Amino acid sequence: MSLCCTDFKTSLETDGFFVVENLLSPAEVREYAANLTRLCAECGEDGVYPHPRLNIQYEPGFVNAGLTPAQRELGIRKYHGTGLVDPWFWNSVRSPKLRPFLEQALGARPKILQAMALVKPPEIGSPKDWHQDSPYFSFSPRNECLGVWVAIDEATHDNGCMQVIPGSHLLGEIPHVQGPTGWRLDPAVVAQHQDRVVALPMKPGSALIFNPLTLHFTDSNTTKQRRRAFQYHYVSERTTAKDAIHQAYPLDSAEPPLAKFRTKELWDAYCATFKKRAQAG
Repeated sequence: MSLCCTDFKTSLETDGFFVVENLLSPAEVREYAANLTRLCAECGEDGVYPHPRLNIQYEPGFVNAGLTPAQRELGIRKYHGTGLVDPWFWNSVRSPKLRPFLEQALGARPKILQAMALVKPPEIGSPKDWHQDSPYFSFSPRNECLGVWVAIDEATHDNGCMQVIPGSHLLGEIPHVQGPTGWRLDPAVVAQHQDRVVALPMKPGSALIFNPLTLHFTDSNTTKQRRRAFQYHYVSERTTAKDAIHQAYPLDSAEPPLAKFRTKELWDAYCATFKKRAQAG
């Protein structure tokens, strides 16, 4: 099976994923990494980012208090909300390099649902169990969503590259249970398809575009190098959310859609209003 077939739509429909080599240039990769470092430096001494909708998470057991930003950065496992809050990352969400893929899969006016950076720190980066991304979302129609995962560092077998099961999106949504790092599949379900697992080592700047129903997994990082990647989820224009947290946003705004909610009180007030409108139909 060719992992980089030329027919994006066919590969996505058949295998549930498609690899794009060198989507970003080396300069773009360096700029992305530098802006992740900037976000870490903008945190307070407690390691908390000052905007309530941009959440920085650390590896379990990592104590970030009293560390310099450079030391603290080596314990980060996730930056959640990057592209919905920060202007630089908002522009990366709207990258013209991604638009042809988004429009072919989702239509002319895709929306951004989720934007984050996923990190496996050196030697302590924990595995992410086998899962589908769909349990994390609450929107309809459920089948009009696309994931984009782009390597910022080289992703290898030893530092936690993506592993997928080709064609597993055709199984539909599978029940998940809560695990130590979020939703996960019953190991017995995965065992039925273990002989079909494909690992996807990737160079910096290369992208995995995938159906959120595709079963995927990343192992622990046992190396001395970080493995950073950004992951965005997009939906079609006609999707609707059941709550404000899962709302998706058009890509034509000049400003990040959540930047204005600079306090928890502002965000809570917006969520309450959204809920009232949704209940009113």
